Amino acid sequence: MGARREEVLLALYADREGRHLGHLVLVGGASRIGGRYRMLIEPALRLGARVIVLAHNHPSGDPTPSGADIVMTRGLLALARVLDVELVDHLVVGGRRVCSMRADAVFAAPQAAGGASAGPAGIRVERASSADCARWRAQGGRRRAAA
Repeated sequence: MGARREEVLLALYADREGRHLGHLVLVGGASRIGGRYRMLIEPALRLGARVIVLAHNHPSGDPTPSGADIVMTRGLLALARVLDVELVDHLVVGGRRVCSMRADAVFAAPQAAGGASAGPAGIRVERASSADCARWRAQGGRRRAAA
């Protein structure tokens, strides 16, 4: 996913026990995936999913969430909460690096020991720390401009 030239968004849907119910893949242009919240929430409701995990790539190689990524994630988080669906995390992949929006405090969540996010569904998402992402940028990565 990280080496692609266009943005790709993957949404994974699961039940409260963490069983995979389905997924959605959206492919966009070189810097953006178009769409609305409905495209991501509707499958969750149709499948009876209680958990969503999102991941998308940045073709630039910089895993830093853009301003548009943060706005979209916060909006989706609010909508999912109202519908009793948990957005466990939104991962941003840049090259071989991954940043977790949950770990970067884009949305509040209880933290499990060992550097993993854990939701009520028991899904654990291993993540790079904010310090790892900052170190990557300091070693030549570029911060992605807000879309």
